[in-house]
Amino acid sequence: MLPWRAEQEEESILHDYFFCPKCDNVRPYKLKRASVDFTFYFIPLFEIGDHDEYVVCQVCKKGFNPKILHPSNQHLLRLDWAAKYELHQSNLETFRSKLLKNGFKEPLIDKLILLAQY
Repeated sequence: MLPWRAEQEEESILHDYFFCPKCDNVRPYKLKRASVDFTFYFIPLFEIGDHDEYVVCQVCKKGFNPKILHPSNQHLLRLDWAAKYELHQSNLETFRSKLLKNGFKEPLIDKLILLAQY
C-alpha cells in the first residue's frame, strides 16, 4: 500500500425539500460539497480539487446539479408533472381547452404539451 493517496470527502451543507424529477414528488434532499484531499500516511496534507456541489435526493439517491433548486426550475418541474398527470387523466383536447380557459397562451400550451409527452 502506498503511503500517499487521494481521498474524496463529502460534506453535507444543507438539508431541505425539493421536487425530485426522478421521483415526481417533493422529497428531502441534501446539498453536498465534495473535495479531493491528498493524504500521506492518512494525514490530510492539502486539497487537490475544487469543491463541487451537488444535490442528492434522499429517497431515490439520484444526484443533480444545484441549479435544480432555483425556484424557476422547481416551478417548471412541478408544472411538467402536473401536465403529465392531466394528460394521463384526460385527452389532449380537453387538456388544451382547460389551459386556454385558465389564461395560458397557445405557444406556451404547445411547449408544455410537448414537454409533458416526454
